[in-house]
Amino acid sequence: MTEPDLGSLLEMLYAYQGSAILMGSHELGIYEVLSNGPLNAQETASALGSAPRSTMLLMNACVALGLLHKIGDEYANSPLAADFLVPGKPGYLGRVVTKEQEFYQPWGRVSHAVREDKAQLPPMTARLEKTPDTARNFLLALHDLGLLNATALPDHIDLTGHKKLLDVGGGVGTFSILLAERNPELRAVVMDLPQVRELAEQTIASCGLGDRIEFQAGDYNAPSLGEGYDVVLLSNILHDNTEESCRQLLAKSYRTLVEGGLVVINEFFLSQDGASPPVGAIFSLLMMLENQGAAEYPVEQIKGWLLEAGFVDPVAHRLPDPSPMVVVVARRG
Repeated sequence: MTEPDLGSLLEMLYAYQGSAILMGSHELGIYEVLSNGPLNAQETASALGSAPRSTMLLMNACVALGLLHKIGDEYANSPLAADFLVPGKPGYLGRVVTKEQEFYQPWGRVSHAVREDKAQLPPMTARLEKTPDTARNFLLALHDLGLLNATALPDHIDLTGHKKLLDVGGGVGTFSILLAERNPELRAVVMDLPQVRELAEQTIASCGLGDRIEFQAGDYNAPSLGEGYDVVLLSNILHDNTEESCRQLLAKSYRTLVEGGLVVINEFFLSQDGASPPVGAIFSLLMMLENQGAAEYPVEQIKGWLLEAGFVDPVAHRLPDPSPMVVVVARRG
């Protein structure tokens, strides 16, 4: 029998402090200021408009986490910070850090959410209306994460002969872009809320695909998704919804497709017991905090819903590490 590991429990308990240091230092702009070269705490504080003593304490904590290096009294970005936390760098993930800061307080209300089975954030439609800048960052952060986690997505979907794709709740078009780049004959329609149009069209145009990917304002909760498509893409959509809503969405997807058309589902992988792998189980809890009645669903459950909707031959492909995603493809018989 394995002895209890008190150290791992304490590490788990204090893990939030590292997250807070990362988010706070990013929000202040420390990594951007240091991208021009090493500075001492006084110089950094002057550039940030922050208090010198507190800035020094925060930067020392960043050194302890490996985000900064310290030589004498000067601080410099570590390679990790230089690659991922400096705006303008190809690997910049600062928008993801800012997105997680939005979830920081909801995570602290887990017990309240569980007692009441109540989401701790307003619906996305409300966020788009009330906090457009935050919502814009959220959408771009999802784009950054999509490019990080799903670059292998086209490797597991054979779209030979398929030319018309509907990307349901497609945000700024990330996954349509990935698939269109791999399949030159594919044309796609990204369906999302009207407030997303401008950002989506800018993102699509920046990839040179404005002639093959168009944006269509719409709500996937409407009775119909349209018709005549030979591919329906549901990427990171099911986990935003209740089980009943997922079933309805798959039924609508079936009706949208022509005979032999494909439905493609991209989700975090979750095993049948709902408790592994850790990233999937934790993400499922996050969905409960974010969207009323939502969760991540086991891949076998998704396959069952597909068969129930009339689809045939559902097949799941795990994307290669470090991606936590699984792609499920099924055909309208």
